[in-house]
Amino acid sequence: MAELSELIYVSMSATLQQLTALGEVSESSIDNVSGSLAQAKGALDLVNRIVYRMEMSAAVGLFINRLIELARKNKAQFSAADQKYYNSTVENVVTILQKQHSSTAASDHFADDLITSLKQLT
Repeated sequence: MAELSELIYVSMSATLQQLTALGEVSESSIDNVSGSLAQAKGALDLVNRIVYRMEMSAAVGLFINRLIELARKNKAQFSAADQKYYNSTVENVVTILQKQHSSTAASDHFADDLITSLKQLT
């Protein structure tokens, strides 16, 4: 489990580095959008995949929060559809966190903190 946790951490760090590098590209070959907009959309796509496939832990929650903050930096470039996607992503993450948090007897402070943080990002 320790080795798996380390590999997941390395993967998350590498993903953040790649998304950061994408944001520095002036124009992406994908639909001729700016790198920062492609970065934001990629971050939101990744959040949606992670939230449905991984068990929520403090590390995963922090990673999701960083991805959403990365997307939020580029909100000024969002179309109406992008804004709707961003808002629904944040709302879905909050809903899933609340469901997972309420189904466990343990008091996970990270879940409460993450939910509060995400609500402020909308």
